[in-house]
Amino acid sequence: MADVDWVLKNGRVVTEQGIIEGGLAVSGERIVAIGMNQGLPSATREVDAGGCWVIPGGVDTHVHIHYDAPVFRGDFGTETRAALLGGTTTVTEFAHGGEPGLLKSFAKKKGAAEELAVSDYSFHAVLRAEHDLEDIPAILDKGVLSVKAMLADPNGIRPIMSGLLMELFRMVGERDGLIVVHAENEEIHDYRRRLYKAQNKSGPIYHALSRPVLSEGEAIARSILFAREYGVRLHIFHLSSAMGIELIAEAQERGLPVTAETCPHFLLFTQDDIAGEFGPFLQVNPPIKMAEDRAAMWQALQDGVVEAVVSDHYAPLKEEKAKGWENIWEVEGGVPGIEARMPVLWQRGVMEGKLSPEQFVDLTATNPAKICGLYPRKGALRVGGDADIAIWDEEKTWTIGVDTLHETADWTPYAGIEVHGYPTKVFLRGRLVAQDGELLASKGSGAFIPRQS
Repeated sequence: MADVDWVLKNGRVVTEQGIIEGGLAVSGERIVAIGMNQGLPSATREVDAGGCWVIPGGVDTHVHIHYDAPVFRGDFGTETRAALLGGTTTVTEFAHGGEPGLLKSFAKKKGAAEELAVSDYSFHAVLRAEHDLEDIPAILDKGVLSVKAMLADPNGIRPIMSGLLMELFRMVGERDGLIVVHAENEEIHDYRRRLYKAQNKSGPIYHALSRPVLSEGEAIARSILFAREYGVRLHIFHLSSAMGIELIAEAQERGLPVTAETCPHFLLFTQDDIAGEFGPFLQVNPPIKMAEDRAAMWQALQDGVVEAVVSDHYAPLKEEKAKGWENIWEVEGGVPGIEARMPVLWQRGVMEGKLSPEQFVDLTATNPAKICGLYPRKGALRVGGDADIAIWDEEKTWTIGVDTLHETADWTPYAGIEVHGYPTKVFLRGRLVAQDGELLASKGSGAFIPRQS
C-alpha cells in the first residue's frame, strides 16, 4: 500500500470483528487500513494511542438544538462543540412540519448547521399536519433519515391522530423508509392532567404519574400494529419501561423490523429521584419509571433488544426548570446530555461491568448509525468508512459537573458522577477536532450526512 496521510498505533481498536491490538491508517477523510502495528502502512505522521481504547466517534441520532427559542439554549455551534468534546462526532436534529412546512424547515435547520456546526449532522423529519404528507417524498430524497410521528404532546406539540398516522405508515412503507415514534398515549395524559389539576396536585412527581407505563405500552403496541400492516421499518424513541421492552421483544421474535433506543437518564434514575432531590430537573417525556423498569432496560441492552443509547438532549435552563418545584405543569420536560452520554454509559456500563467495550461501541455508534441509515459511512471503525475516531483513556478520572461540561445548559442531572474514561483525542473525517477538552474545529466545519441506505 502506498504511503498514507497518517497512522494511529498502539491502541486497543474496537472493530466490528473484535478488539485488535494495533491501530489504523487514514488517507484523506477515510480509514484505509486496520491491523497490528507492524502491518500498517508507513506515514510521516504517527499518532500514539498509548494503549488506550480506540473507538468510533459516537453517533447520537436524537438531539434537540432549539437555537431559535425565545430563551437562548444553545445553537448548532455550542451544542455540537459539546458533542465533540464528549466523543460524539455525528448528531441528528429535527426538521418540523406544520408551518412553514417540512421542506422550508429542513432548509432553515440545515442552513443554520452549515454556518455553525463543528460535528457532522443529519436530520429526522417531523410530521405535524396533514399537508406535510405531500413533502414526504421530497424530504426523503434529500437524505433525511426518517419521519417522526408524535403520538403525544411532549412540549406543546400537537399529537397526530390515528387516521393520519395510518397514511404516514403507508407512504413511508412504500418508499422503504423509516418511521420513528414518540410512543405515548395523549388521551391518558390529558385525563390524568385534568384530574390532578382539579385536585391542586402540582408537585414534580405528578407529571410522571400523569404518564403511566400503560401510556407507553399502548402507543408502542399501536405503532407495531401499523408497522406490521404496512410493512414499514419502525424505531421507538426514548424507551422507558419494562412493558415497552416486552412488546418490542415480542415483535422482534416475530421477525418484524422494530428497533428501540433508550437514554442515560432511564438507566440511572427512578421516580424516587423525582420525589427526592431532583424534582423537576428529571421531568422528561416519557417520564422516568421505577427501579424494575431501570433494571429491565440494562438487561435489554445486554440482550440486544434495545439497540441504541442516545441523549435526547433538550436543555431548558436551571431557572426554567426550578419553577416546577411549585408547579410542574408550567415546566418543559427535557434534560441535557449531548456531552455526558458516552462518558456516563462508559462509567455505569463498562467500568461497572454491565457492558463490554464492544457493546458500548454498538450502543453509542454502530447501531444508531445502522438503524438510521448512516452506516457504513458512520458508526464503525472499518476500511472505507469515515475516519471518525475517539482515543478513549480509561485511566483518566474526572467528575461530571457544569464546570467540566461545555453545553449551554447551566445544570446537569449527572453532576457528581466520577468517570474513569475520557476522549483525549477526537478525529472527524481524519481531522483532529478535539484534544484534552479543547475544541480544535472551526465554526461550520461539520458536514451534512444524508441517509446512506
